[in-house]
Amino acid sequence: MPGWLKAGLIGSAIMVGINLIALIPIPLLACLTFPLLFLACLATGALAAAYIPTGRQPAQTSLEEGLAEPFPEAAIIPGRSPSRAAGQGALAVALAALVSGLVSTVITTIRWTAVNPQDIISQLPPIYQQQLADAGISPAMMFSTPMVALYSSLCCSGGILIGAALGAIGGLIYAALKPD
Repeated sequence: MPGWLKAGLIGSAIMVGINLIALIPIPLLACLTFPLLFLACLATGALAAAYIPTGRQPAQTSLEEGLAEPFPEAAIIPGRSPSRAAGQGALAVALAALVSGLVSTVITTIRWTAVNPQDIISQLPPIYQQQLADAGISPAMMFSTPMVALYSSLCCSGGILIGAALGAIGGLIYAALKPD
């Protein structure tokens, strides 16, 4: 199993756990989990970089006249380079953010089924309701369960991109601190 996949699965378990902690109805707890997700992305990227094999090892040998001689151009496998660490970190966190985002989307959609959209529509100021009606948008459709699932999945896709960038940064930091 590739290192980025291992790190991505570990990171997704951590991120899903943080998202589940955010569901606990304690004031401001959900706000405190956002920095934890930020740190989880950096740590998952660093973990993916840590799984990259280090050092230089012989890759191929030539058997001429019974002697094993390495080919000079293919004799070494590169170690933990910054670009490789960034790529592995980005892949790992993209996977973790995808899994975490899908779980979050399912949880949000399930929780939304208990909400009456008319209660939310009644809280909108009349001017917004009029603007929606003028635009031909039904407020009931806007706050329906399928639309909430769509909004959550759009948010998930943005999280994947931001998470991949944070994972690349985490991988770069790890590679800079421990090159080989």
